[in-house]
Amino acid sequence: MWLIIRDSDSAVVGTNYAQAKPGTPPGHTAKEWYGAEPPLHDPEDGVESYDPTLDDPAYVELVSFHADFDALAETAANEIAWLEDALDVVDVADLATLRIILKHVLRENLGMVKAWRYVLKRL
Repeated sequence: MWLIIRDSDSAVVGTNYAQAKPGTPPGHTAKEWYGAEPPLHDPEDGVESYDPTLDDPAYVELVSFHADFDALAETAANEIAWLEDALDVVDVADLATLRIILKHVLRENLGMVKAWRYVLKRL
């Protein structure tokens, strides 16, 4: 779920269950949230509801986790492009070039194993 937070006072003014991050009006921020749905801020009815992510130490880890996945996806896309280019070189490469390609592939495999270990630890 997405929380719509008013920037000026961190009040929860809306929620959204869309998978993609919703658009917000100026002066508001959408934050992804996996906790219980907070009530909407309505001081006239005596309901004060403020951003629950501010008091949740796990929220910083959640944001960091998404950033790590985004970086991993970008790295994978770059690696795919490099491998597609390297495949054409293998047939005509000399031994020194093949060593360079092999070292690169081994480094990337090591990186992939480390990435999977990181993902599995987080699950």
